[in-house]
Amino acid sequence: MYAFIQSELGDIGRIQASGNNAIRYIIGDIKGIMFLINLMHGKLRTPKNIRFNGLIKFMNAKYSLDTQESLLDNSNFLNNS
Repeated sequence: MYAFIQSELGDIGRIQASGNNAIRYIIGDIKGIMFLINLMHGKLRTPKNIRFNGLIKFMNAKYSLDTQESLLDNSNFLNNS
């Protein structure tokens, strides 16, 4: 699954084994993180959007960016699940 995600993201990030039963997918560069933010922006429906906006605020403050906060996706579930 991680290899599929990595290939879909254009080989951004890396896979790291962590212990015997865990694997982490790590995106550590600004370009990769911003790509992921732009990919997910405006598509979250749950309170996870609050944490996502925290990431956007952190990136804006740390790197002097001007990315707008993500709004909740309120579109119809039947048309956009």
